[in-house]
Amino acid sequence: MRLSLTCPLNLYTQTLDDRITKNKNKYTRLLVTPSFTVNYEWRDWSGNINATYYKNVGDPGSIYSGYIMNNYRTFQRSYVEHLSETSCFTTSASVGYRSALTATFFRINGNYGHTRDNQIYSYEYRGATSVVHAIDKKTYTDNYAFGFDGSKGFDWLQSTIRAFGGYNYSKSELLIAQNLYPFHSRTISIGGGGTITPLEWLNIVITSGYAWNVSSIDVVNNYSSQTIRTATQRIKFNIFVTKQFTFTTIIEGNYNNFTEKNRHTWFGDMLFKYKLKHIELDLQANNLFNQQQYTRVHYSGLDIYSSTSQLRPLNIVGTIRFKIL
Repeated sequence: MRLSLTCPLNLYTQTLDDRITKNKNKYTRLLVTPSFTVNYEWRDWSGNINATYYKNVGDPGSIYSGYIMNNYRTFQRSYVEHLSETSCFTTSASVGYRSALTATFFRINGNYGHTRDNQIYSYEYRGATSVVHAIDKKTYTDNYAFGFDGSKGFDWLQSTIRAFGGYNYSKSELLIAQNLYPFHSRTISIGGGGTITPLEWLNIVITSGYAWNVSSIDVVNNYSSQTIRTATQRIKFNIFVTKQFTFTTIIEGNYNNFTEKNRHTWFGDMLFKYKLKHIELDLQANNLFNQQQYTRVHYSGLDIYSSTSQLRPLNIVGTIRFKIL
């Protein structure tokens, strides 16, 4: 067992001397950032516990009342006349098992975090213009997370199975029209996969994962936003024709129920590789299904963000590598 305790101390001093508003203030804070860690190992078992606390203070330049034009489309309006302060406490624990003899591996972990802010920000969109509001109001955020990952190997067909998953729950507050609204966010993910070698020259790797994400406001009739569902399936074939000649192909499918079109998107790549004594030849085909674009949609609190990437069409690339020595 190993124990570790650290407790750094920092004396933080800032001085604000605004000649325009004739505002002169000096801020002095003693910042304490303790950290505690416990590691334990017994045979094939291991455990870990960690706890950390830290506090940050803001920039005196952000203390003002009024508007600041950041660029021609973004303004920042502040009602703040005090220094921003953020304190955070996080703790985590995990238990794992690792046995090379039985090819068994798994780990379970949990995390908790609590954050306190004495200020909060909100965003207001007026066409192409956005305004960031800063308000002097205390807010709190709690986050809970749980996850697991495990695999087991078998001599039969040199196969391996794997399972993984996680749950995340956060409780926070959102500023809307200068009013605080508590809200919750939940994310659930689960998946599995494995490898199998049915023939000496053929290896197959399969992975499949699913996730659900939803947020809700407590005080507005328990309003719940729509659930974002995503899924990813992936299969990979490794074919060893000879010791010098190998062939690899990967097919991946993605699903997102919030995508306006092409909710099911398929991708594929192939790679032919031939090795000689001093030369290696590669022939690669990318984007076999000739997808033109790919869209991602995800939550951040109560906000939903969408990003679309334009993809390079089906292409074939050849590569020659030389080894001098």
